[in-house]
Amino acid sequence: MRDKCLLLALLAVCLGGSGCDFLNRIGVKPKPKDGIGTGPIADLPSEKFVSYLNAQAAHLQSVRYDDVSLKATDENGDLPRLNEGTLVCSRPRNFRVISGHILTSGSEVDVGSNDREFWMYVKRPQQTFVYCSHEDFARGKASLPVPFEPAWVLEALGMSTYDPAVPYAIDVNQKERVYFLSFDAKTPNGEAVRKTIVFAGDRAGGDRPQVMKHVVQDANRKTVATAEVKEVRNVTTTDPTSGQPVTVQIPTRVVLEWPQQKFKMEMVLGRAKVNEALPPKDFDYFFTRPDIRGANPINLADTRSSGFGTARGQMR
Repeated sequence: MRDKCLLLALLAVCLGGSGCDFLNRIGVKPKPKDGIGTGPIADLPSEKFVSYLNAQAAHLQSVRYDDVSLKATDENGDLPRLNEGTLVCSRPRNFRVISGHILTSGSEVDVGSNDREFWMYVKRPQQTFVYCSHEDFARGKASLPVPFEPAWVLEALGMSTYDPAVPYAIDVNQKERVYFLSFDAKTPNGEAVRKTIVFAGDRAGGDRPQVMKHVVQDANRKTVATAEVKEVRNVTTTDPTSGQPVTVQIPTRVVLEWPQQKFKMEMVLGRAKVNEALPPKDFDYFFTRPDIRGANPINLADTRSSGFGTARGQMR
C-alpha cells in the first residue's frame, strides 16, 4: 500500500461552478490577504489568464531543484520523510525526480521521463521498477493506479502552455478574492476531466503565489487530485526572444492531495536553478532510464504483465 501511495504522489507531481459552493468543493483556503486589495477585484476575460500562464511558461525552459524534501501522509498516518532529493524538468517533457535517503544508501524513489518513455522506481517496502513508452501508454497498452501525463509535471511547475482556442470558463469569488479558470480536458486514455486553475485576485509578492492551485475533477465533478502552491520564489531570468530580463515565479512548497486515496504529500523545493543549460553528460544522466543494480525493469505494455513488477521481474 505504501509504495503504491508514493507512486501515486510522484505520478501526479509529475500534475491539477462558481461561488462558495465551488470554492469549498475544491478546497481553496487562501492565505490571509495582509491588507492586499480592498475593493472588488475586476472582472477579467479568460484570455488574460491564459496569456499570463503562457508568458510564464515561455520564460521557463528548464528548472532544477537540488534540495527536495517529501513528507507524505496516508490513511494510516505519516510516511517516512524523504530528503536529499533532486528534481529536474526541461520542456517539452523531460523530467527526473530522485529522492532521497531514509538513513540508508541509494535512491528510494526514481521517476523520470524523456521524449520516448517514462519510468518509476521505488526501493521499499518491495522494490518495484516499471517503464512504458509514451506511444504505448497513449494507445492504452498499459495502465497505472492514476492517469499519468508528463505534461502535468510542467503544469505544477508553471512550465505548461495552454491553447488560447480552448473554451475556458472564468468564475470569480469576491469574498476570497480569487479567480477560477476552468476547462475540459482528457487523460491520455481518453477519460474526460475538468481542470481548474485558481489565481490570486491581487498581485502576488514575496512568497505568495499568483497561481494558487491546480485541480483535476472527474466527469461527475468529483475531485481526483489537487496541487496547491503554498510558497513561491521570484526569479529573474532572460527572455529567450527579446534577451531582456524578466521575473517569473517558481514554486518552492507544494502540497499534493488525492482525496479518494486519502493521501497527501508536501514537497519542499530548494536550491533552484532556472534556465541553466545542462552539459550533454548531465542531460543524458538525468533524462535516460537508469540502470539500477538488482532491479529488473518491467515494461507495463507487456501483455503478459498484469500489474507492477518487482526487482526479480515477477509480478505481484
